[in-house]
Amino acid sequence: MDTIAIFKDFLLPLFVCVVLPVMIVFLVQFYRSRNLARKAEIIKAAIEKGVQIDAMQGCSDRGRAVKCGPGPGQEGNVCKL
Repeated sequence: MDTIAIFKDFLLPLFVCVVLPVMIVFLVQFYRSRNLARKAEIIKAAIEKGVQIDAMQGCSDRGRAVKCGPGPGQEGNVCKL
């Protein structure tokens, strides 16, 4: 068998059916865990600085930027994630 026939008959289907889906799942999980770790670092830094965090706001507004500022009728900073 020549090289092109091996590629067409074995390597290409193997790549499309096995390697490509595994890599897609790996990349999606990797980026999700990286984003989760990044959010955890932000929350950890806010807690270390003594900033009050509204946890329920963080659960309902996924994907928004961190907004810090004084809350209504409150003194100090309230971070909404």
